[in-house]
Amino acid sequence: MSNQVAKQNVGSQLDDDWATPRFVCERVCVSEKLVQTVGPAAKDAIPGNCVTVCGISAVDACTEACQRAVCVTPSTVPAWNEACTKRCTAECIRTKQRPGVPTL
Repeated sequence: MSNQVAKQNVGSQLDDDWATPRFVCERVCVSEKLVQTVGPAAKDAIPGNCVTVCGISAVDACTEACQRAVCVTPSTVPAWNEACTKRCTAECIRTKQRPGVPTL
């Protein structure tokens, strides 16, 4: 098998981790960039705090880890918590789609 084919196989396996249900763990660490991306919902997040969540969906595990790390204070503002969740999901997907970049 050539190096090029081997690289394609590895890449497709990584993509499958997000498309195919299988047990995975995702770790999210709070950074200034993540806090800025999520916005005001992350006001009480502690920089450097990391959360790991395991499940059968990498997207769901990453989103839940992001919620637990960044969206730590429930808000009474309507749709605030939902907005934080959507931003976490978008950031997880965006980060995963960039090759060579570690997850949040």
